[in-house]
Amino acid sequence: MIFEYSLWLEGTWKYNDKEHQIDPLGLVPNPENKEELIPLYTILGMTKEEAIMVSSPFRLGQLRKERNKLIADTDWWMLADRTATDAQIQYRQQLRDITNDFDCENEIIFPSKP
Repeated sequence: MIFEYSLWLEGTWKYNDKEHQIDPLGLVPNPENKEELIPLYTILGMTKEEAIMVSSPFRLGQLRKERNKLIADTDWWMLADRTATDAQIQYRQQLRDITNDFDCENEIIFPSKP
């Protein structure tokens, strides 16, 4: 499963004294050509580096939230009256490790549930 970030952020950020709630790395319609999508930061006049600095904490939070949900869905595998398989243990570890090499520009692919 490929993880996709939400365009709308849980929280706001400021640029040029204006508050925004849309991910600056998110794609929005180009004002000059509505059929084309471009990153919001280009419309705001931000550099890509500035957009990454703003976006990273929000994107990491979204990733952790989804990761935690997937781990919670498998908590029953670890109950005392069950024996988790090696594949189940490995899946849960891969989920825990998914944020280790976080880079908000790279595509995130969650491991397949056994």
